[in-house]
Amino acid sequence: MPVLWVAAGSRRESKAEVQESHPRIRLSQGMQNATLSSHAPILLPAAAFAAGTLIAFELSWISLPLWGTLALLGLALFRRAGICLAFFACGVIAAVLRLGLPADPLAGFNLERPVEASVRISGHWSPEVDEDGGWAAPAELVLLRQEDRIAAPPVDLTVRVPGLEEPPAYGSRVRIRGYLARSSGFANRAAVPPGRWRLRAKSRALLEVEAPPDRLDVLSGALRRRVDRAFRAAGPESSGDKQGKALARALVLGDASGLPLAWKRGLRLTGTYHLMSVSGVHVALVAGAVWLLAGWLPRSLRLLLMLAAIVLYLLVVGPLPALVRSAVMGLLAVLALLVERPPAAANALGWAVLLLVLADPGVVQDPAFQLTVAATAGLLVASRPLADRWRTWLPGWLATSLAASVAAQLFTLPWALPRYPTLAPLAALLNLPAVPWSGVVLLASILWTGVALVAPAQAAALLSVLDALAAPFGWPARTRPDVWLAVPVLVEPWAAWGLA
Repeated sequence: MPVLWVAAGSRRESKAEVQESHPRIRLSQGMQNATLSSHAPILLPAAAFAAGTLIAFELSWISLPLWGTLALLGLALFRRAGICLAFFACGVIAAVLRLGLPADPLAGFNLERPVEASVRISGHWSPEVDEDGGWAAPAELVLLRQEDRIAAPPVDLTVRVPGLEEPPAYGSRVRIRGYLARSSGFANRAAVPPGRWRLRAKSRALLEVEAPPDRLDVLSGALRRRVDRAFRAAGPESSGDKQGKALARALVLGDASGLPLAWKRGLRLTGTYHLMSVSGVHVALVAGAVWLLAGWLPRSLRLLLMLAAIVLYLLVVGPLPALVRSAVMGLLAVLALLVERPPAAANALGWAVLLLVLADPGVVQDPAFQLTVAATAGLLVASRPLADRWRTWLPGWLATSLAASVAAQLFTLPWALPRYPTLAPLAALLNLPAVPWSGVVLLASILWTGVALVAPAQAAALLSVLDALAAPFGWPARTRPDVWLAVPVLVEPWAAWGLA
């Protein structure tokens, strides 16, 4: 199988080079940084563009002519710093033009009174786990009415509808009468930002489908419903300590709603909850499986099948930020191999960030987007220099694994700590066994899902195997929280950056 995630121009030092003096190591790191810059020209500008978009949400006054002039000045410098400045200014401009910042999108609406909203269902539905049942899905607000006021605020929200019957199709446009609300956050010394907007309808009579989904959304919805039916038909639902099916759904489809709350808390305390995110490992496994199964075909056709498999998996799971980022990087890597160019993972990350933010500037405020981009950047930028240093006193495999874990944790800390104020100091060590084990369980879950699609009875018979594989994910929930040395830390974002 071709290597999808190795940056172009990178090389492995021999054991003798690694064991040389620290000045030589510093020289090697400098050469690596130069290589990264030359083979990932879009990474820093893309980061600047995303930063500008994020800053726009914090500004109380924005002058488009001023930021346009700043962008032109940056381009006139025609150096790396100038290009980054221009992209930063363009990020601010994009946020203003697309989202109407700095104005409050819901200004003038009385949230104590019901609204009539026209929304597009932008994600697949998940069953609600509360006793009332129902469904929840992400949606895009298209039009909002309240009495004589009509607006089209660019707001992403979560729609909740009651009842056990099938909800409106993915991608459809739905008119809902209900109440808009969000958690207010915490007005602590270090303020916790408010949560995502929610729109709840109390009755199905308050829902009306205004427009059907387009063809691609119809295909995506049909694929997801087929997988959902296979899950439901393959034996009883998870309960007690037998959480194999719920974990398989979380790992394969990115829907962790069925996992017990105690398991989720335990994973968060140990710093391993990120394993529930559908991301690069999933894309690599899907692409790798297709590459191996199609080994008898010509190379170019195998690569095209890998492209199709990545797109198909994205359609089944839906546009989750971490998966979209991974899918874009995977598609760019396969395209590079098709044209016989070495894949550059750092450059692919830059393009993924740029494309996602251009498509939806509001994604920069999504914690899932922030964490997946930060973790990937840590792996690409910092893991190898750390491993080079640590190989002088650690075995090579341990230095590489530990460096990857530490780099990802350090880069995500500024984004995670202000929102999830718990520091897990053992996370880097706990991830050493947890990450490979989750890969084993993910592979087993994908295979089990394939069996469930064609033979639900046989998949039901295999649930005991999934339950056994899932058991270690519940171990943290059975121990006292102080065992994992989790520390509550409530800090401002700037302090989290300093701590990292």
